[in-house]
Amino acid sequence: MKLEEVRPRHVRQLVDRARAAGRAPRTIRNIYGIVQVMFRDAVMEDLIQASPCILTERELGEIVDKDPEWRGTAIYSREELVSLVSDPRVREDCQVLYALEGIGGLRHGEAAGLRWRHYESDLPLDALQVARSYKNKRGTKTQRARRMPVHPVLAEKLRAWKAGGWVAMMGREATPDDLVCPCPAREQFPAGRMRDKNYSRKCLMADFKALRLRHRRGHDLRRTMISLARRDGARRDLLEICTHTPSSSHAIDLYTEFEWKDLCGEVAKLRLTLARPTPSVPEPLLSNPTIPSGASDARAGLLEASQ
Repeated sequence: MKLEEVRPRHVRQLVDRARAAGRAPRTIRNIYGIVQVMFRDAVMEDLIQASPCILTERELGEIVDKDPEWRGTAIYSREELVSLVSDPRVREDCQVLYALEGIGGLRHGEAAGLRWRHYESDLPLDALQVARSYKNKRGTKTQRARRMPVHPVLAEKLRAWKAGGWVAMMGREATPDDLVCPCPAREQFPAGRMRDKNYSRKCLMADFKALRLRHRRGHDLRRTMISLARRDGARRDLLEICTHTPSSSHAIDLYTEFEWKDLCGEVAKLRLTLARPTPSVPEPLLSNPTIPSGASDARAGLLEASQ
């Protein structure tokens, strides 16, 4: 159809077809959102006079889970998290990605787009500058940068990865502009490429099979970190500043500043001990991503507290 021929009833029919096909409520909203943006841009370019995307909550439906029983199971146990970030059956580059999400609390795009210059390891307590997501985005999902304290276990893993596994995978020393967790070399592309969700999903599915774990999403690692930290006594308001940035809907949050050591202390409340020390020199990486292969006094105090 030509742009000017599309009417609101056609958009409603699109939504109805998606619902009849069994699409999840959030997926239907995403589909409608893409169409809505397209017609908004068409209006701005004077290609049409008005957008046909005028559907309301009544037509779109509520945003609920397709399976009401799913959300309660969308989390990893503490033992499962430890396995994903330290078991030798999981490739070390995948371990690091899982650790950034499951211990660092990063979204996948934030972890995939993280570069070594964003890792501040010259401070009394390490920090991650979470300012960008994928390379084509100007910022994070919320368009607001935040500073994430690095859990002592994650700090040890990142230092070992940079000195050993990263060098072994890339064949050279890391530079500040290099990705912390790039893709290894494959037939389709050279090493160093930014990993997307499809690549990471294939790796995660393979690791589930190797570790005999049931299926979950990569994003559930971030949910696990927050849940476990709160179970271990982390304050909700301070942890939220680290993982989500202050809420713009509450002015008092924007006016409140906490000391860095206070934020680090809340993240360090997450009790986690790896199953084995991170190796300084990893096993050779396989080229097929679907098959897994086998400081300061303050930092020392946090490491002891976390264990």
